[in-house]
Amino acid sequence: MAMRHDFDPAAGMLRFTVPMGREHVTAYISHSTWQARYGQSQSDANMLELYVQNQAMLDDIVVQKVAAGSCKPVVLMATDL
Repeated sequence: MAMRHDFDPAAGMLRFTVPMGREHVTAYISHSTWQARYGQSQSDANMLELYVQNQAMLDDIVVQKVAAGSCKPVVLMATDL
């Protein structure tokens, strides 16, 4: 099974995979994306917590973006949330 999520503190990015049929699509979301959308400053640990709390929503957004023709890997922006 593919990696589900990991956080790169140097890049400030959370990478996660979304199952779509037989494939797994890689997606990214950054600290600055969360801050732009929700106005919160997040620690590295909070990024993982936010992902877990919002996993279904994030997965749905990735699926919608791929279905609409987005390139892979998918990078989530504040306007996507």
